[in-house]
Amino acid sequence: MFVPRCGILALWTSLTLWAAPPLTTIQDVLYKADGTAFNGTLFIEWKSFVAVDNSYIAGHSLTVPVVKGILRVQLVPTGDATPPASYNVRYNSEGRIQFEETWVVPSSSTPLKIKDVRMAPPAVISPPAATEVQESDVVGLLADLEIRPVKGTGYGSSRAAYIGATGGLEAVIGDPTDCVRVDGTSGPCGLGPVFVDGETPAGLVNGSNTTFTLADTPDPLTSLTLFRNGLLQMQTLDYTVSGNVITFATGSAPQTGDVLLASYRLAYSSRSRGQARGALTGRSESSLVAAGVISDVNLAGAARRGDLIVAQGASPANLGAPAARPGQPLPDVERRRRGVEHLPVHGLPAQRHPLRGPHRKPGAQQGPVGLEQREPKALGGQQSGADDPVPL
Repeated sequence: MFVPRCGILALWTSLTLWAAPPLTTIQDVLYKADGTAFNGTLFIEWKSFVAVDNSYIAGHSLTVPVVKGILRVQLVPTGDATPPASYNVRYNSEGRIQFEETWVVPSSSTPLKIKDVRMAPPAVISPPAATEVQESDVVGLLADLEIRPVKGTGYGSSRAAYIGATGGLEAVIGDPTDCVRVDGTSGPCGLGPVFVDGETPAGLVNGSNTTFTLADTPDPLTSLTLFRNGLLQMQTLDYTVSGNVITFATGSAPQTGDVLLASYRLAYSSRSRGQARGALTGRSESSLVAAGVISDVNLAGAARRGDLIVAQGASPANLGAPAARPGQPLPDVERRRRGVEHLPVHGLPAQRHPLRGPHRKPGAQQGPVGLEQREPKALGGQQSGADDPVPL
């Protein structure tokens, strides 16, 4: 039994050797560009594939020395491999990789040169010739273009834009510092529109007078709402308005005892000055009072005996006392100095208010609106001192 077993083993070994995959020899002489022989190493790598004789070739690598330019190596053909396979070859010389390339080895019984196995780089495929595509060739494009905003006749670059009456984009006209409103108009920037509420129009309420005057002109005119005894009057039906003048329709004149109240809106404004209105009561925290704000017309009907106009930070020339620093209150005795004067603010020159006229001596007659300048009088039978408060 022992002899037959040895014979079977020998037969199996011979069959295995006979079944080795076929090899193709690559043999060549390598030179450098200067004509000297290439000396170095070739690193050959491949991935697993099945050879033409169905031999399974596992992925691996091989190092092949090249001495004096002579290269000789045997590799399994990959031209008919499954799946298609190739060898990645890197040329190493002088301690670094010089270049690399791909080999596809066909089956051959004679040695092949490197040029026979080197795979050419992929050809550069030129892009197809450009063809013009019409807008109508794209489904839905024309419909989408119709609903997009388009340039209007007034379109301009580097400007804010608004949608005009025809639906086109128009440039906003104005100065670079202007503010743009929602209707596309522009104007000086300010605090926004001013609302006037509960104003009583000026005019005689006697049953015959039909003309009344507002303090300002409504802007727009349609913002005016006019109430008569709490009932809203219809513009153009019960009355008309032109500028700041209200004219009631014939037969609609307010009767004696009727109460008129008007509310309206003023235009945008960036003005920082205007006319002072109302009684001299309360106080203002603003330290900026422009010249011309205080006038006879606005104060004459409201000023009363004992009213004060006090400016902080007045100069010695105006109060006869050391000046207070801006924003700091003056001493009580100076803050309570009687009289109506336009005191300087922020360096404006001192002006005597027209209501006062020339200074009067103690005990002089009262002025036209019941104002007078008095010396501090005794309180409770005692003479008041310079620092005592003066009653208002």
